[in-house]
Amino acid sequence: MKYLESGVSKAKIGDHKGAIADFNKGLKLDPDDVRLYLAKGISIAQLKDNNRGQLALDNDTGQNHISINSN
Repeated sequence: MKYLESGVSKAKIGDHKGAIADFNKGLKLDPDDVRLYLAKGISIAQLKDNNRGQLALDNDTGQNHISINSN
């Protein structure tokens, strides 16, 4: 929860790279937290990273696929 909150705070001020770093830290601790995957996907889309803008976010078991389209 700590990394989700700090990541969201960073995303709100436009620091999406910092937010993604926090979401990744949170995912290392809790790889089943779908909220972290969703928040990470939104920050990636906000960066308009065309190489990663359309992606499937999944946990290690291959579940919880979420597609993000930044177009």
